[in-house]
Amino acid sequence: MPISVDNAEHYNWGDDCDDCDGWHLVKSAALSVIQERVPPGCCEQSHKHEFAEQFFLYLMGRRLW
Repeated sequence: MPISVDNAEHYNWGDDCDDCDGWHLVKSAALSVIQERVPPGCCEQSHKHEFAEQFFLYLMGRRLW
């Protein structure tokens, strides 16, 4: 069955804005693919990972950092 936001594991995130959503489209030790929704006025908190390779695709909006 194809994975989408309709059937993927869902979570809410954000300290200043609790309206942010995430869906784990792929979740394994080798690869993680997450689709996120970040409403206007909300943003990701600055953080770092011990090990990670990340790719960001912005469908709308803008990068602030």
